[in-house]
Amino acid sequence: MKRYPLALLIITLLIAAPVLAADPEPVTPTSSGLAGEGEPAGGSVPHLDINQAEMEQNEGQVPLHPELTRDLAVKNPVMARINEVLAQSEARLVELQTRLEAETSDLAKLEIIKQIEQTRVQTELDVLGTQASYARQTGREDVALEIEGAIAEMTAPRPVRQPVDRPAPGAGSH
Repeated sequence: MKRYPLALLIITLLIAAPVLAADPEPVTPTSSGLAGEGEPAGGSVPHLDINQAEMEQNEGQVPLHPELTRDLAVKNPVMARINEVLAQSEARLVELQTRLEAETSDLAKLEIIKQIEQTRVQTELDVLGTQASYARQTGREDVALEIEGAIAEMTAPRPVRQPVDRPAPGAGSH
C-alpha cells in the first residue's frame, strides 16, 4: 500500500507547484520532515522553493482546507477539476455509507463495503488522470509519464496465485 502515499505526494506537488512558483521571493526550507535519517531533506521529491510568509500563514492548517482549495482553483484550473472529482466521490461515499448503516444483511454489507473501496480507488485514479493530463498540457511529459506509470501499477491485474499443497495442521508434528 506504499503507492497511495506516493500518489498523494504527487497530487500535492502538482497542485502546489504552479502556485508556489509564482512567489516573488522564495525561501528554501531546511527540512521538510519527509527525509529519513542520513537523507537530505526532501528525499527524492523534487526541490520546491516555498515562500516563508505563506508557510507561516498556513502553519497548523490542514493543507486542503476548503477555503484554500477554492483559492487554488481560481489560480490553477486543474484544482477546479480535482475539486469536482472529490465532490462527486464524497457524495457517492455518503450515499454508500448511508446504505451500509441501514443494511441488515451481512452479505449486502460486504457488497457495499466493496463499492466504497472501488469508489475510493476510482477517485484516486480520476485525480491522477486529471494530473497526468494537465502535466502533459503544460509540457511536463516526464511528470505525466510518472503519473501514468502509477496508474498502470494500480490498475494492472494481480497475478493469479496457485494453490500450494500443505500438510494438514497437526499432521506429523509430535
